[in-house]
Amino acid sequence: MQYCPHCTSPAEDDEKFCATCGNILPPTDHVTRRYANDSRPHDSTNRMDPEDIARHKSLAAIAYLIPFFPLLAEPNSGYVRYHVNQGLLLFFTFLISSLCVLVVSALLALIPVFGWLMLALLLMGHAVGFLVAFLLGISHAIRGKALGLPLIGKRRIIHEEPYYPNR
Repeated sequence: MQYCPHCTSPAEDDEKFCATCGNILPPTDHVTRRYANDSRPHDSTNRMDPEDIARHKSLAAIAYLIPFFPLLAEPNSGYVRYHVNQGLLLFFTFLISSLCVLVVSALLALIPVFGWLMLALLLMGHAVGFLVAFLLGISHAIRGKALGLPLIGKRRIIHEEPYYPNR
């Protein structure tokens, strides 16, 4: 037994489409089950409209540079909303980790030579890690993929479907 990732309706393991919403169901082979709960990036591309992806690739890439601008330009695009969410996650993670690095660097600066070397490695690792995540997000957006960023990509600040209170 599996559940539709879009509407959460139950479906048999051998079904390819959800009987309720018609969405494509993910494969249920042993490899998919094995990695279902680990920290690998979550792929939401099959839930997105291909036309929406084709029209908004560049706007989704901009979401990693200026997170709220694409949301203002195209608020109803699920693809843009997905990448705005990823951009915001990256931005907030960068802010929080920068504060942690600041505290640790103040402590490491007190230790002569060894502390300074560790401080340099910490700062370079922090910068390179976020540069890689930033470029990875832009790469996913330009290639038309809705893949979550490693470690943080499963979190949601903004959902793909816009919220309409009167519907």
